Amino acid sequence: LPFLVLPLTLLSEPILAKKCAKLLYANCIFMFLLLIGLLIAQFTINGNFTRFEHQLFETLDISTFYFSAFIYLNIITVLFHLRHEKFRNLLDIGLILFFVYFLILLGARISLVITLISLTLFFIRFVNFKKNDFSKKTILIICTVLVTSIAAYQIPQIKKKVDITVRTMDFDFETILTKNQISITRNSIEYRVLINYCSFQIFKENIIGVGTGDNRVEMQNQYQKLNFRAGILENFNCHNQYFEEATKTGVFGLISFTLLLGFTFYTSLKEKRLLFYVVIYISLVCLTESYFYRHHGIMFGAFFIALFSNLEKSSHTNNFKDAFFN
Repeated sequence: LPFLVLPLTLLSEPILAKKCAKLLYANCIFMFLLLIGLLIAQFTINGNFTRFEHQLFETLDISTFYFSAFIYLNIITVLFHLRHEKFRNLLDIGLILFFVYFLILLGARISLVITLISLTLFFIRFVNFKKNDFSKKTILIICTVLVTSIAAYQIPQIKKKVDITVRTMDFDFETILTKNQISITRNSIEYRVLINYCSFQIFKENIIGVGTGDNRVEMQNQYQKLNFRAGILENFNCHNQYFEEATKTGVFGLISFTLLLGFTFYTSLKEKRLLFYVVIYISLVCLTESYFYRHHGIMFGAFFIALFSNLEKSSHTNNFKDAFFN
């Protein structure tokens, strides 16, 4: 019920854009202080800064995957504030670098990739140069991607995953299947190839879906048919929200979900404010994860899509003009 009432309330109630902007920026400062505290706790308890994913966050029972969505949102918020300050605010630049660094520490690969995509889109949209616009933007984007990638590779958990993927990756489906029938490869890309194949088989055989309760049972049946050892052991979900909807509620559920995201994206496309970047994040992350499988993802989507959609409605009023994300 809260997941239904919350977005309806946010969409129907008038929201003062300037106050909302102040709260969003205050949340960025709060998140910065919280992460500093976590860094201190990590070093005090475990003696390092580089093992967050498997040490402090596991102890606190916090999902780094869902937590990284809030860091992403803070990066986008600070970017808009930085633009409002004509890209001269050193605090904002420091916050962005810190939040990107923390995504690297968390080993949040998909959030990091989407952040780089969003930064690219933001620079193309808002950063203006006097001469040689295209070449300067291109150089800036390439340098940002390279520096972030090199920094990310220095984190042990990311380096380990990248090395395993590069060393063990194959591009032939039969080879991938045979390897994963014999052993547990730990290659997450190959896992997703097989998981998506199993999901598609369920959808192909059940065009109207198997229901929300039988989805995991059918996935396990597919894993056993393939003798996909890691899938049988871990009982993976679809790891793709689009396939999740297709296997559960069939073609009608898939179309409804896609249209919902598509319509929200369309309404945000003209101005490309906060709603645009939230929809970009959700749309892309749903390609690699069943983002709404847990209530964390549902809450993030229900709250921020509704909040920013309401703000978009008032974008041409005096209520909106003083907000930094205008």
